[in-house]
Amino acid sequence: MRFFLLWLVLASATLAALQSMHPKTYDALQQIEAAIEKKEFDVAQALFSERFENLSSKRTYDLAFVYHTYGYFWIQNNRYENAIKAFEKALSYEVLDVQMQHSTHLTLAQLTLSLSRPKETLVWLALWHKEEKPNENSAQLAMYATIALEQYKEAYKWAQIMIQASQAPQASMYETKLSLELQLKYYAQAIQTLRHLIEHFPHQAFYYKQLAALYYQENDPVQATAILESAYIEGFLKEPSDWELLAYYWYEQGAVDKSQKLMQKAYENNTTNPNIRTFYVQLLLASKEHDRAIEVLKNNPTAKEAAQLAQLFAARFAWKEVARYAHHLEDPNAQLLYGIALHYLNKPQESQEIFKKLLTTTPKTAPAYLNAQAWLRHTQGM
Repeated sequence: MRFFLLWLVLASATLAALQSMHPKTYDALQQIEAAIEKKEFDVAQALFSERFENLSSKRTYDLAFVYHTYGYFWIQNNRYENAIKAFEKALSYEVLDVQMQHSTHLTLAQLTLSLSRPKETLVWLALWHKEEKPNENSAQLAMYATIALEQYKEAYKWAQIMIQASQAPQASMYETKLSLELQLKYYAQAIQTLRHLIEHFPHQAFYYKQLAALYYQENDPVQATAILESAYIEGFLKEPSDWELLAYYWYEQGAVDKSQKLMQKAYENNTTNPNIRTFYVQLLLASKEHDRAIEVLKNNPTAKEAAQLAQLFAARFAWKEVARYAHHLEDPNAQLLYGIALHYLNKPQESQEIFKKLLTTTPKTAPAYLNAQAWLRHTQGM
């Protein structure tokens, strides 16, 4: 809080030839500042009322600094609406020096943005930028205000200014710039931003995944795969879902063995993720490793996985297993397999009941209907 009393001293010295602050006002403001620093807000409030309630309206210089100090008092109490009113009142006396006016404009920009009033924020920033070049803080405020107003092209301009004005741009600045590039579909710029993030802040898996996704979107799957593979080699991809993504890229590039090995690792680290299970089983079946696929599917199968198991066991004529996995499924094709399994398990009546039910519950053009009709005729003719 010392800095605003420093402004007070500097302003008093600058304007001393024209007007000066009453010593009692200055002493009281020092006491109030001390109370605010100690977070003795009741004391500060009492001093405001006691010392300045009857302050003459003619003492505009004193009043300007009283209201300015009151503004910081309200900020410390998180009463931003009151703070705005106090600062606006301080400015209204038109006696604050130019630098102090500018700092107040920037403070008002911050306060109005915190209250989700971005249009007012831009008004205060316009006053600031009349006299001052945009700096990191003012550009950031303008960026967030224009984002709130969905003026994304303008926000992107301010994001660039913010980064240029910063002596040490943080990753969060580039991330905001990136989000605007994606919003505006500036994909070439987004790729460059992500490359910069990877070069200077390399330990974030998100950057690699986002960059790979952009290359993939831009029809460069080879580059997408290379980016994600480099992240994996460096140890930045730590989640099984990340390994699944890389495995998918490898699979598309024809590296089926690498893809399957990585998916085995992903599955062993997360056996319940449905996407990982599905893709791993797909790879096992493509490699004709049906036994391993069955072992994966048998681990607490979903309805869809149970239907797959029924099909795999039917191909092996393992009718008991077909019945085991198909009997509780509502899918017509699974019920058809169940009926066929019952037939081969020497349960003709139960088998025919399944086929008859399918003829009443399945559309006549559906393959399950036509097959059930054929099987019913076959079993009845035996």
